[in-house]
Amino acid sequence: MSYNSKMKKLILFTSILFAYGSVVAQQAQTKHPLNWHLLSYDADSVYGVGVQKAYAELLQGKKSNKIIVAVLDTGIDTLHEDLKNVLWTNKKEIAGNGIDDDKNGYVDDIHGWSFLGSKDGKQNVENGSSEADREYVRILKKYNNDTTKITDPKEKAYLHFLLPKLKVVSLRNHLESMKEIYFGMLKVDSVLRDYYKTDSVSYEQVTQFKTDDPQLMIAAGRLRTEMYNQKGPRSVKAAIEFRKAIYERVKENLNDARNLKVDERVVVGDDPDDINDRFYGNNLLLFKPSGHGTHVSGIIGAQRNNGNNANGIADNVEIMTVRVVPQGDEYDKDIACGIRYAVDNGAKIINMSFGKGVSAHKEWVDDAFKYAESKGVLLVHAAGNDSKNSDSIPSYPTKNLIKGGALNNFINVGASASSGIATGFSNYGKTQVDIFAPGANILSTMPDNKYAESQGTSMAAPVVSGVAALVWSYYPELTMVQLKDILLKSVTVITKETSLPGNRRVKVTFDKLCITGGIVNAYNAVKMAEEMKTKKNSGKKAK
Repeated sequence: MSYNSKMKKLILFTSILFAYGSVVAQQAQTKHPLNWHLLSYDADSVYGVGVQKAYAELLQGKKSNKIIVAVLDTGIDTLHEDLKNVLWTNKKEIAGNGIDDDKNGYVDDIHGWSFLGSKDGKQNVENGSSEADREYVRILKKYNNDTTKITDPKEKAYLHFLLPKLKVVSLRNHLESMKEIYFGMLKVDSVLRDYYKTDSVSYEQVTQFKTDDPQLMIAAGRLRTEMYNQKGPRSVKAAIEFRKAIYERVKENLNDARNLKVDERVVVGDDPDDINDRFYGNNLLLFKPSGHGTHVSGIIGAQRNNGNNANGIADNVEIMTVRVVPQGDEYDKDIACGIRYAVDNGAKIINMSFGKGVSAHKEWVDDAFKYAESKGVLLVHAAGNDSKNSDSIPSYPTKNLIKGGALNNFINVGASASSGIATGFSNYGKTQVDIFAPGANILSTMPDNKYAESQGTSMAAPVVSGVAALVWSYYPELTMVQLKDILLKSVTVITKETSLPGNRRVKVTFDKLCITGGIVNAYNAVKMAEEMKTKKNSGKKAK
């Protein structure tokens, strides 16, 4: 996996504060209440979404209908105590018989499907490359490494060709800098050991060192600084070993960038450049990176009021797991096939807590999105965690279609904090981000029956998906367009100023950060849905 891919996924699933551990110690240190995202400002002084208030005041005694939410993500712990009873189960499939009983092309897809493994389940993709690297390799292969033959404007474009090349240049310069520091320290150590006739030079001896050689003097200063920064004994050996490790790591990253290892797809056995090759993968859903998908799923529908710390938003939901996201960039083909799988198997809401800066086959994703739209399926997407303006720098997938026009079933979600401000990491956009939702210090499920708080737009998107599922389960007569309209019109409008994500000095109002100018509100949404239902019933009686 490339350096950029590693960093991207670390950012996407930011700050597992005590991954796989207890929340007790953290509760004592944080200022927000437990499950603050479910609370409301008028009762709890935090800008949650009013879920608890909606259940207590508006939904008591009302009946709901089961609704299926597909989570396109890294996978899920299907045995988690708070999730195992809310998983979608394919009743047309007989578990473990090795037969495609429902003839949908996917064998034993009991709780969902993974598009990231071989059919026999023996090989599975956990770490993936970046889309930019994959495009770079594809283009060079297409032209037999002769870049002078490239004529396609798209292939010449910066994101598709120059970005990976520039990454190599950047890493090469970084390596030269780290090499200079490391070997400079080695030289200083050798000079001082020879001067002081010792095998172990002290911090004081490095500090007192004087020389007319400017390069050697700079190296001594770096060594002195590194020794001072060391925790524990300030030994020359520890400082040099630390710098050596950095040098070796940068060298390894440069080799990865030069080699552009993008062969993880071989284990799947499909052709990633053939969208008609749809029936691949296996039914294995839990892997090491599945903490992300498990956390997202719990936000939407973890069992409520069963004595555990985490409560999902929707109380009558089934979670369908579609594994399409490795530790690296997702493949457009997997996203397109995953969307179609979810739609064909009854999902009404699809949560997508992923994103990337390059989309090699956006047309495939667009077609799948339009297919979902034609079936009345709502798509909810995390805006991204780069503190960027999505109006000018897209994070794919987007609602804008490559052939022109925009989707009507797509909601792009930014992340807000308990104080009602935009988080510093969230992407934003006056035209491309629809709404904000709680995305900091969100408590949810983790593998092995654990719970943790995390932050990111990856957490904000399932908050919106959960609210959508809640409203739709109690008001199933709503169309997808009506539901989306309700979600966007019922927000908590934020009029106070917030710092622009990525620049604390710049103050803006929420209407400059997203289309609605506010945060999703379950209480308001339920109330609006009830009013719409009452008005509709009144109209029928009048006739």
